[in-house]
Amino acid sequence: MAIALPGLASGLDSAAIIAATMDVERLPKLSLETKAASASNYVSVLKTLNGKVSDLLTAAQAQTKPDAFSLFTTTSSSPSVKVTAGSAAAAGELDITVTSVAARHSAVAAPMTAWGQNPPVLTFATAAEEVTVTADSDSLDDVVKAVNASDAGVTATKVSAGNGEFRLQFTAKETGAENAFELKDSSGAAVPTTLIRQGSDASITLFAGTDAEQNITSSANTFKDVMAGVDITVSAVSAEPVSIAVSRDADAVASQASKLVDRVNDVFGYIKLKTSVSQTTDATGKSTVKAGDLTSDSLTRTVTQQVLTAAMDPVNGMSPSTIGISLTRDGLLAFDQAKFTAALANDPKGTEEMLAAIAGRLADASTSISDKYDGSLSQKINGQDTVLRNLNDQIANWDTRLAKREESLALLYARLEVSMSRLNSMMTGLASSLDNLPTWGNEKK
Repeated sequence: MAIALPGLASGLDSAAIIAATMDVERLPKLSLETKAASASNYVSVLKTLNGKVSDLLTAAQAQTKPDAFSLFTTTSSSPSVKVTAGSAAAAGELDITVTSVAARHSAVAAPMTAWGQNPPVLTFATAAEEVTVTADSDSLDDVVKAVNASDAGVTATKVSAGNGEFRLQFTAKETGAENAFELKDSSGAAVPTTLIRQGSDASITLFAGTDAEQNITSSANTFKDVMAGVDITVSAVSAEPVSIAVSRDADAVASQASKLVDRVNDVFGYIKLKTSVSQTTDATGKSTVKAGDLTSDSLTRTVTQQVLTAAMDPVNGMSPSTIGISLTRDGLLAFDQAKFTAALANDPKGTEEMLAAIAGRLADASTSISDKYDGSLSQKINGQDTVLRNLNDQIANWDTRLAKREESLALLYARLEVSMSRLNSMMTGLASSLDNLPTWGNEKK
């Protein structure tokens, strides 16, 4: 490796000269880096805004679905009766009496060490079908394995009976009388078993003790659509009627509206933050004004207007303020839950239709702004990304150019030092020769 000794021959500080020269030649690159940093920050701000508009779109779309506001609360006077209301439910009340709960059929075979047939052939017969299962051997483990791997709808369990013997317990996988089974051998004869539990249906009685008394059965413990869109699940027999009720969940609907307003305010709040102008004082006491990242951005103003129009324009001649959504002095939306709940109680259909209409307009506006391909904000972000990539490419080119320039300057000054060293050697030699010349004019006579 070559060893450079700047200024050894010339006395010049070539390293300082090169550094000063490069500082000047680096100025265009520094300008590009400043532009790139500004562009990168601008893109970051636009992407954050676009994310907030996308969040608004998601919230708005959720409230444009047909069952978006079909929200209900349910009550039951007994912990053994659970009530679930779906989107098709309607408010209502009902008394039921649980007369039985569904059970899985179960039977157990006599104690044995091996199945009495080899290979064992077992047929499980229900009211609807018969399924035959053949085990690999008379081993009880093989019987259990075969039954559990079959489509008979039955599980088998090996249970110790003492004295080296075991019982096989067979249990239906599903509850209900229709899943009760009879166990037969290969000849079709019933296999001797002891009934542990009879498969049975659940049943409830409506209007008990009246001329309208009605009994409903289910193979499972859940009764579907006893009331429109309402499922009832029972777990124990009730001696007294159980009161169940379904009512509209006004608080949940109000929460939906509040969330929509919050998403709008997320957009407005961020725009307000990034368009505000701040005033500060520097170290010398001089007042300076700094504009926000989006202060002069025309698209931001368009976005604000689109969202504001969608949120606050009248619906069928009615202002959103009639359901508690209003515009404040600081440019944000306010949501009055008490007013919304009152409007919902007074006119459920009209209130929900207005909220759905506002949500639909916000969804359309948000799509036109943030759509991945056609959204105005997305397109601007794509354009700015291209600008930023071009700036970074130019900076990379300058890095290469400056590195070569610095290398060429170093080589130039190194050659200068070599040349100066040679000249110095020549001058030293010449001076030595001159000193050794005879001085005839000074000889003695």
